[in-house]
Amino acid sequence: MNNHTYKLRYKLEPWTGSADEARAQTKEGWGACDAMLVASIIYPEDGSLSVSLASKDGRTGNPLDDIECLKVWTMLARQLGESKTLPEVQRDFCFQVFEAYRLAMLAAREKEERTS
Repeated sequence: MNNHTYKLRYKLEPWTGSADEARAQTKEGWGACDAMLVASIIYPEDGSLSVSLASKDGRTGNPLDDIECLKVWTMLARQLGESKTLPEVQRDFCFQVFEAYRLAMLAAREKEERTS
């Protein structure tokens, strides 16, 4: 038997009303959005880390497309690159990841424009 006790519980609910209706009906401290990418993290007693990624695109009801997850991952890298709490080595790495992706996308766009 697993004696681990979870500290959070979550649930995603579909919504078809307007943004104004969502704001009016959403409890204080809660949020509403079009899509969600969640990292569900469990810290077992042995000190390890268990992470499960889950996503939901509220527009389709399906998991997010990989390209949408990549966009979020890239934005996370940029945000972490500007962190005030990460050590400099990790901040630099995150910034380099973001910058490499940004430059690759610019190069791909320029190549596409030249061949169009």
